[in-house]
Amino acid sequence: MRRFVVDRVTLNLSVEGQPLRTTLYNMAFHGSVTVDPLHIRTTMLEGQGEVAYSLGSRRLQYHLSQQTAGVDLVKNRLTVEHLRVEAPEFTITGHGILRRGQVAAEFNLDLASAALSALMPEVPTPTGMLSARGSLAGHLDAPQLRVSAEGPRLTLGPYAASDLIVNAQMAGSSVNIEHFGLGVATGTIQGTGTLNLTPRRIALHVDLADLSLAALSSLLDHSLPTLDGKLGGQVHLESPSFDVEHLQASRQLSLMARAASQQPTPSASPLPWPFRLTADFRFAAGTLTLRQTAWAMDGFKGQVSGTQSLDDMTQLSGTPDANLTAPIFRSLGLQGIHGNMQATFGLQGRLADPRVTAEIQVQQARYRGFAMDHLRLAVDAEGAEVTIRSLTGVQDQAGYHLHGALTLASPFSRSHRPLGVFPIRAIRELQLQIEQADLTALASLLPMPIPLAGALTLHASGAGT
Repeated sequence: MRRFVVDRVTLNLSVEGQPLRTTLYNMAFHGSVTVDPLHIRTTMLEGQGEVAYSLGSRRLQYHLSQQTAGVDLVKNRLTVEHLRVEAPEFTITGHGILRRGQVAAEFNLDLASAALSALMPEVPTPTGMLSARGSLAGHLDAPQLRVSAEGPRLTLGPYAASDLIVNAQMAGSSVNIEHFGLGVATGTIQGTGTLNLTPRRIALHVDLADLSLAALSSLLDHSLPTLDGKLGGQVHLESPSFDVEHLQASRQLSLMARAASQQPTPSASPLPWPFRLTADFRFAAGTLTLRQTAWAMDGFKGQVSGTQSLDDMTQLSGTPDANLTAPIFRSLGLQGIHGNMQATFGLQGRLADPRVTAEIQVQQARYRGFAMDHLRLAVDAEGAEVTIRSLTGVQDQAGYHLHGALTLASPFSRSHRPLGVFPIRAIRELQLQIEQADLTALASLLPMPIPLAGALTLHASGAGT
């Protein structure tokens, strides 16, 4: 047995077929060697180095500030014990065996999540610490890596997550995510998936539960109302990168919400009433497609389908129905109205100021003492222009018909007023026909009691401001 001391050694290490390159320098050893049989035992006291890992066109490179280990070589078996590698971004401890090209190793890793930013150049740099434990096993040219990671608190731009857990295995450039879970917006996100590094491809199946809408909406446009409620559902994601413009998503979402205002008024929020939604959706090429989407809002319910793009272009249609005595209509300035309503609508253009078409039918309508067996309205609106294509009603033997065109004082989508008090700037056209109307019933609509009797037939037209 001979003892030795080695100072300032430089090693260049690589594995054929693997994108990993390592240079170690300023290494200091002491140990012993026996020639027959060959047995080398040594302790690495210190050392520095550089590690580079290629991911397609991207290259991860880290400076190793310190490494120590115990190494034992007996014939064709290499054993590494008490390994410790330190870098500004991470610290690794571990041990392992290499024999006849087969590797078996275990390690612990403390990692600054910012070190992963090169894997996700399209998103903000993450912050927070990750702790992981793992193993490496298999032939040296294609080993399998298994990792379990935890992160108590991580941030990604304005987004924060807690209690991250990931169990994954990696072979070559493919990562199989067996399970991941994290806390976001007071709720949870968990799922499974795969991540291919070369070529890059992401596929995730995600379960969402009890995500706070108030917390989520605070991360978005601050001009939007603050919502109380929860978001849940299942989402399948596919993308060649982390860029949202290339993301594809599908499956189902459920939402329960209301505005956080204590006194719900239409001017305070587009959602001043309790709101529920379940949606079967698909997102691809920057466009959200809604399919089999049902919603309900305080006695008002229906279905909607269509598309909404990231550039604010919308093309939606729906079929709402309601009982007009529901509280939502009182808040809209329609108190005192009774009847059952069925409607169809369409929205096209920019969501903030769309073109709207609607057809509304009301059965057994009643307002004060005035009743209508059947009422039908067909209307178009765009900006401040409203066209009443047809408003017809039937009451016993009487008939009513109106059509016209109005100009509002402001675009209808920005008025946020009860339906009864839309400010009208001009009446461009108005035609009214009344056939055999019962004057006794019409008298109930007057602000003061006036005795009327008989039947009214009227044809009138007009325009003005």
